[in-house]
Amino acid sequence: MLRHTKAVAAATALQIVIALSLGAHPRRINDAEREAVTIVAAFLARGPEALAERLSADAPVRVLPPSELLAELAVRTGPRDGARWTLQTASGGRDGDVAFRVTYPSGYEDGLLFRMQKNGLRWSLREVLTLAEDPMRRADTPSPPARSRKNNKAIALVIAIVAVLLFMKSRVLGAIVLAIAAIAFFLPRSKPPQRNLPFVELRSLLPLREALARGDAPKDIPEIARDVGELWVLQSGARSSMPDDDATRTPLLEVMHARVAITKDRMADAKAAYQRAMAIAPQRDDIYYEALPFLEDSQFEDSRDPRIHYARAMRDGSNDALRMAWSLEPVMREELVRDSRLFPLLLDARTMVMVSLYSAEEPAISHPLLGSQPIALPSRTRTFAKGGFLTIEIGDAAIDIPGGASLAPANVRVISATRRKQDEVETLADHNRWAEIVKLTEDITPRTTIVSPRLLLLRMRALLRTDRLDDARQLAEGSAITDPATKLVIADTMANQREWEIAEKLYRAAGAPEQRLRQLELRRKLTKDGITIETPHFNVRHDPTMNPAIATRIGELLEAELARLLQTFPLRDWRRVTVNVFYWDDFRSSITGGDHILGLYDGEISFPFGVVNQFTPELMAVLTHELTHAVIAQATSDNAPRWFQEGIAQRMEVQPQHANVFHETPPERVLPISLLDAVMESSTDFSMTADGYRVSQTFIRYLEERYASAIPTLIAAFAAGNNSEEALREVTGKSLGSLSGDFRQWGFASKQTQ
Repeated sequence: MLRHTKAVAAATALQIVIALSLGAHPRRINDAEREAVTIVAAFLARGPEALAERLSADAPVRVLPPSELLAELAVRTGPRDGARWTLQTASGGRDGDVAFRVTYPSGYEDGLLFRMQKNGLRWSLREVLTLAEDPMRRADTPSPPARSRKNNKAIALVIAIVAVLLFMKSRVLGAIVLAIAAIAFFLPRSKPPQRNLPFVELRSLLPLREALARGDAPKDIPEIARDVGELWVLQSGARSSMPDDDATRTPLLEVMHARVAITKDRMADAKAAYQRAMAIAPQRDDIYYEALPFLEDSQFEDSRDPRIHYARAMRDGSNDALRMAWSLEPVMREELVRDSRLFPLLLDARTMVMVSLYSAEEPAISHPLLGSQPIALPSRTRTFAKGGFLTIEIGDAAIDIPGGASLAPANVRVISATRRKQDEVETLADHNRWAEIVKLTEDITPRTTIVSPRLLLLRMRALLRTDRLDDARQLAEGSAITDPATKLVIADTMANQREWEIAEKLYRAAGAPEQRLRQLELRRKLTKDGITIETPHFNVRHDPTMNPAIATRIGELLEAELARLLQTFPLRDWRRVTVNVFYWDDFRSSITGGDHILGLYDGEISFPFGVVNQFTPELMAVLTHELTHAVIAQATSDNAPRWFQEGIAQRMEVQPQHANVFHETPPERVLPISLLDAVMESSTDFSMTADGYRVSQTFIRYLEERYASAIPTLIAAFAAGNNSEEALREVTGKSLGSLSGDFRQWGFASKQTQ
């Protein structure tokens, strides 16, 4: 096993070298970026003083007194606590421009630009700019002259007193002056005074910056630098209206224009705004990634942002782009398998080796350039590398450096691929804590400015799991998500809820295949016009043209099988289940779209047995299989993972012999337990899906043989909301990777006897 692991690591390292040698390759970390990272690390360890120490002699902020200088740096960088900085690829700007994206625990984020300046052999920091400022402004250009800041009310009062005095001599003249006083009173106040500095002072916005970073409601915005403050508030999502005065074009202003346009379904305006944002130098790949759906040409092919290369792989079906993305930041193999656009690319031999698709554990890959140019870091700093992705942790803050493996110190820890920025909602979903997800995502409305498709789907699922169908319906009808794949998933969800009109509208908007629309119409017709035969535990529904004796017989057989299953899986309360009986031609053409599926459970059970006169053992196995799904769903509060559902359903089929995956597959090619759900739910490759079913069933046999009471314990754990890893650890005391390895050893040893 050790030799196998080393061989896989060596092969993967070779694949990374191949990826790095492709025509399009990520830009190397340059000296300015390298030095900027060390400055950020010092800032996260010590605060604004560390930035002040690295300022160049001619830095514009040096005109401020020391205390004001530190406050100005603090407001620009934002608070350190919990902040996550990510180095961005910047292009087309000045020499020494280094871009970062900064995300705070509240979810609020901003983009920063470090203007580095080389003095001899040493790089210094000249400026720190936020996305709400114009990066094309000359740093030595004074700020615009301050407009008069006199209080309008005081001026109006003086004019009014003069008007009263004049009124005694001339009523006409007095009335004119009094009108002038009224106008002065109601005129909007001009901005407060501002020193004629070579930069815009933001110090007064420090309380606002800190409140947004914490997620607190924004307070009043000071008049000084109000334009910047309004954009920060807009960026946080606390407001949705654009500021009135937007004469100064900044990257953040254009991005906000685009986001607001998206919420109003003005996609042409959004595209134009993103194009304007990308025209402001330097171009940043965080803005480019957001604008990607609206841009037709390929830019930033040398970007170090793995998200861009993953997006290119999805869009173009490019194996080169996928290998590039994975070399920059490996992600869990499950994520790749679940994405229908990426999964076919995994079947390429080079890509399959690179991601170690069949390894029991997630691969921990050492990048070929790891530690080749290490940087000096503060004490008590932790560093982690996964592929080419370097993470520097300093207290509760961190710096992420895509493609930064070369900067790693000698004590870097090489870790396996992990989820990309798994957030709190993902974690709650993994533990089936749906009520908490509903509460946490209350601000996700049909017109939310920018919504992650995944976040929208999780909220949709949470609403349905907490019986808030009206809210789910409203979210589906008003969703501003433009991604067709997401629309299809929402449409499927609404169809399963019998929300036919909403589902049809979403199917058509997403350009769904005709088969989806036929399925929708068939199920809608059966619901409306079908005949229902009631048994003690089932509602068996069939087409009016069908022989009712068939549906009656199916009901009788299901009742008998339910009695048998409940001896193994006792249920305190049974919720009646609807059973749909279709003709075979309708079932294969409209429901499943193929010949390989003979039954379906999606909250209701569906069979293609409309003309069956005799139920053979093979057909009885299908009845039992789908009924077991319904039983397990009710026993686990519908929390059981797919591998457990399918494994148990196959084990409960009354058959003389069950398949053993190790009789047909070498142990090293058996799918790991961690990928079973992803393969069975998302794979477009039938043979691999079939492998997933066989592995699941054999794994259930392994658990039954090795661990007493494994199945009841797992059912109870799933019902309590535990995920697969937690539930299996409760039974076996082992991780998924270790358990996969033991399972393979068991399968190899028992291959000749089972």
